[in-house]
Amino acid sequence: MRDVVVLIIIAFFLIIAFRSSIGGMISYWWFAIFRPQDWIYMDINSFRFPMIATLLFFIPSMFRGKYPILKDNIAVLMIVWFLLMVLSNTINGCSDIFLKIEPLQYMFLLIFAVLLSVSVVENKQHLLYLIAIVGLSLGFHAGKAGISAIIGGGYTSYGSSNMGGIFSGSNAFAMGSGILLFFLIFIYQQCSNSTSKKLFPKYLIFHLKLFSVAMLLLFIGTIFNIITLSSRGSAIATFLALVLLFILNGKWLKKAFLMVPVLAIIFTVVPLPEGYEQRIESAFADKENLDASAASRPHFWQVATKMTQSYPVGVGPGCFREYYDLFDHSDGQYKRARDVHSSHFQVLAELGYLGIVTWILLFYCTYRRLFKLRRLVKTHEKNIENPMYYIQLCNAIICSITVYLIGGSLYSLAFNDLIWLNFGITIILTKLIKGEVSSISTNVREPSKV
Repeated sequence: MRDVVVLIIIAFFLIIAFRSSIGGMISYWWFAIFRPQDWIYMDINSFRFPMIATLLFFIPSMFRGKYPILKDNIAVLMIVWFLLMVLSNTINGCSDIFLKIEPLQYMFLLIFAVLLSVSVVENKQHLLYLIAIVGLSLGFHAGKAGISAIIGGGYTSYGSSNMGGIFSGSNAFAMGSGILLFFLIFIYQQCSNSTSKKLFPKYLIFHLKLFSVAMLLLFIGTIFNIITLSSRGSAIATFLALVLLFILNGKWLKKAFLMVPVLAIIFTVVPLPEGYEQRIESAFADKENLDASAASRPHFWQVATKMTQSYPVGVGPGCFREYYDLFDHSDGQYKRARDVHSSHFQVLAELGYLGIVTWILLFYCTYRRLFKLRRLVKTHEKNIENPMYYIQLCNAIICSITVYLIGGSLYSLAFNDLIWLNFGITIILTKLIKGEVSSISTNVREPSKV
């Protein structure tokens, strides 16, 4: 039965992809994040549905005059970062030809899709659809897993086979859950925003209260999913980002005090996975008491630093493991061909000094842009339609990026759809907000017509 339902949904998304560029964009991101091929028992990989969805997004959109947006500083930095991938791969790179080509192909298509999405999204409704399809695609998996764990009495999912693709492994699944948690929060906020209600599809407008309850359950389930996965970095990063969200939303101290008894009740009723407190505490232990996983990371980062000193342009995307043994002087204490366990050191080792500088600039420019946009909206709040939509989305993206920036320090996920999508959403927000502000200025300058 599940196979039939998923196949019907696949057919639905492919049909809407034919009808418009927005449909193609929604279909592309649903296939990228939800991965429906992993949800049915029969093997449908031979049908290449994700590739079909990609082509249905790219080709028709360009025939309709939609091309990737390049005239933006963040977009330029994204392209420069990709060119540095090509440079490091050309000069050094892996010995396996597949390992040389696959990361370049993956990142080319991803950056192309992100910048094409920037072009396709033309209004707040389109942007809400993009946020919703991405947030709910993973939120469904994460929320369902977390609620199941709550019902099951707080079992741990650490080390289990959770998802495939970019979210394979407990740490990646937890990281993705933390990043997209703030997409879910934004969608939940719009359910109670009277001006935003008209942006939802017609069949949801009449059931927004029920939908908001479902969003709340997904929110709670996603948080508990991060806990059951026992990913220390993702849990700490998500907690800090939630604190940041309280601060950004204003009156955060009052809200924090209100949340304390709610959280106390939740954690009294729902038990934490066995050993979870000790695992979180181990992240803050002194050097002598660190567990093997935490203690090994500084060594891998040191190897990445030495690697970059010998290969200033980087060893090539995805090639850290292949070069690791050449720079590991621990006599095999941490085994062979290890991962770098940090997105930031991954960029340093694989794309070199120019790569890490571009990486830092991407985050700096994105944060700076989002805070500037918040101030711009507040300045023109009386004249912008639905200013809370923009402010709340800026807050959500700031917090989402913060989860990645902190949690990504412990996991190698530089080639991850979500952080690059957040860069793209920032460009979209810039386009929409500045478009509304410029129209306000134009209206003010134009003489009134009698």
